[in-house]
Amino acid sequence: MRKIKKTIFLDWVCIFLIIMSGPVRVLFNVIPGYSCNIIIFLLYTSALFIWISQVKRRLLQNEECKFLSGVAALMLFLMAVRTIKFDFLPSGSVYARYAWYLYYVPQTLAVLWMFFAVLYIGKPYHYQLERKWRILYIPAFILISGIMTNDFHQLAFRFPDGIQNWGMEYTRGFLYILAIGWIVIFCAMILVITFSRCAFSQNRRKIWIPMIPLGIGGVYTIIYILSPKGLFPSLYKMAEVICFIFPAFMECLILARLLPSNDSYMDLWQVSSAGGGLMDFEGNIFYSSEKCLPVKKEQIITAKRKTVLLSDEQTILRSHEVSGGWGFWYKDISDILKLNRNLEDVGDVLVEENAMLEGAIRLSEKKIKVEEKNQLYNEIAREVSPQLKELNELLDSLEQNDQDIREKLCYGGVLNVYIKRCSNLLIMSRQSGVLNVGELWLALSESLEYMRLYGIKAYGEKKEKDSFTEKMQFWYMSLLKRL
Repeated sequence: MRKIKKTIFLDWVCIFLIIMSGPVRVLFNVIPGYSCNIIIFLLYTSALFIWISQVKRRLLQNEECKFLSGVAALMLFLMAVRTIKFDFLPSGSVYARYAWYLYYVPQTLAVLWMFFAVLYIGKPYHYQLERKWRILYIPAFILISGIMTNDFHQLAFRFPDGIQNWGMEYTRGFLYILAIGWIVIFCAMILVITFSRCAFSQNRRKIWIPMIPLGIGGVYTIIYILSPKGLFPSLYKMAEVICFIFPAFMECLILARLLPSNDSYMDLWQVSSAGGGLMDFEGNIFYSSEKCLPVKKEQIITAKRKTVLLSDEQTILRSHEVSGGWGFWYKDISDILKLNRNLEDVGDVLVEENAMLEGAIRLSEKKIKVEEKNQLYNEIAREVSPQLKELNELLDSLEQNDQDIREKLCYGGVLNVYIKRCSNLLIMSRQSGVLNVGELWLALSESLEYMRLYGIKAYGEKKEKDSFTEKMQFWYMSLLKRL
């Protein structure tokens, strides 16, 4: 609130300085031998410096400040040229005429820079103006060049009594209309852009505020054209009115909050739902929201580097250094803490469920292994069932005084080695999926040995190179089954 009051007060100071130029002109007209132009120049210079200092303090975008500072510099240039024209150049001279033409240089560029400034509304802090907008300098310089070369074509101003008597009477031409149209068009575009980019609808209702200086300028232009020697044009000259209208138009955009500024930071802090504030380097809090919690300077400094947990253990503090102090803000983490607790509970449940799942998986794996073993044993039993049956019958038929007991025992050895080796080979093939050639050869050699004991001539030879395991196994099984 203090900042807004200060802004309004300084705006009224600027208006007072500009209004004083009229009485100063009347006063100096009464006093012969003295010129009022230098005093008026100083009044406008003071007003422009006050305004531009306010702009730099309030606007958020650096580029906006640069363009509006350029506008103020152009207005100072206009007042300086006007002062030189009336006080230091011979009246009616060529130099005075070109100084008059120079009036339209700051007028043309100022309204363009004002337009560039409003293009930053709603853009990021480090936004740079797109290059395509620079093309507008081309018609601006063409318009300026046309007015500055008016002596050769008189398309801006025509002099019925000859160019030597240019100060007596003149008429306005096509280029002059273009220059005025240039100003009107850009002012309208500025209003459209600020209105369309305004984030708050209630601020759009204040569009009438920047229309006030434009209305004053329009009324003055009509009066000036109809009666250039009238009272109002005599008190306030065209160049002076232009130096007032352009800055006043931009200032009204700021006051209407169509051009964003920091005038209402205090109101923002007070109505903000976020907790935070601004503290200077001495530890004094300048701005704070209603939800601001008591903090110490040491906590603010620490919060620059890392998060600080406050005493309630549900709020964290962060800060960032700004011009003249620190900005700090709070964040309520109670919901996050609650969520973490819920996640911990869910984690415990998941751990229990994982343990149960792991137990179920281990049990399932054991069951599968048992089933696989049972299937393997059943397969072995089916495979050697005839041999087992024959071996049992053979053993049951043995008698102590049996004359061919040796032959029966040798034949039983052949059956036994088949049962043993066949079972081993089946187990190995199911476990690894591959039969070792060495194991297969041991099975063959042992079987051949028992066959020789039984009285069958048998011979086997193992070749180290190129073994055909599957064929050997098939041959081995087929041979013993025939026996």
